[in-house]
Amino acid sequence: MDCKRSICIIKMKTEIKNAGIALMALVLSVSVVSALGISLEYTKSNPLQLYPGQSVVVPLNLQNYLGNEDVMVELSIVEGMDIARFSQTEYLLKAGTYDNYANLIVTAPTNALIGAEEIVTVSLTTVNEENSKEMVSLGSAMEFSFPVQIVAKTEQPAPAISNNWILAIGVIVVLLILWWIVSSMSK
Repeated sequence: MDCKRSICIIKMKTEIKNAGIALMALVLSVSVVSALGISLEYTKSNPLQLYPGQSVVVPLNLQNYLGNEDVMVELSIVEGMDIARFSQTEYLLKAGTYDNYANLIVTAPTNALIGAEEIVTVSLTTVNEENSKEMVSLGSAMEFSFPVQIVAKTEQPAPAISNNWILAIGVIVVLLILWWIVSSMSK
């Protein structure tokens, strides 16, 4: 019985050792993970506000500032496809960069109801190169959402004449009157 037990223990040690070697091989063959990021000014507490029919370009800041390798990413719209689209969907993010911008075009429908809200969810996914020499290549993905609120179109009031202009015109008028008086006296 002891002999069978010791054979079992040897088999278990061998299996554990093989699993450890396989895990190390997997870790060593995985591509380097980069630190990707995406940011924009609109959030749940700061929604994008559009009036019906209005279209705006929202710049998305794509970042690979901690990565030590260039990364190809693909952008897609997960939610809000009826009001949002990208002008371009694939971007090469150079290692150590934080100043890459993608243009997201958001358009409120002309028949949108004032007060309505729609969520736009954007996905950023790393694209694995087809001819990668690595055995295993891990992709990563992240999503970012923000609300779009439909608001009433506000008319821009005509710019009022500022007090500085009124003061400047008043000084010019006073100077012209003084010049007229002085020139009349000298005759």
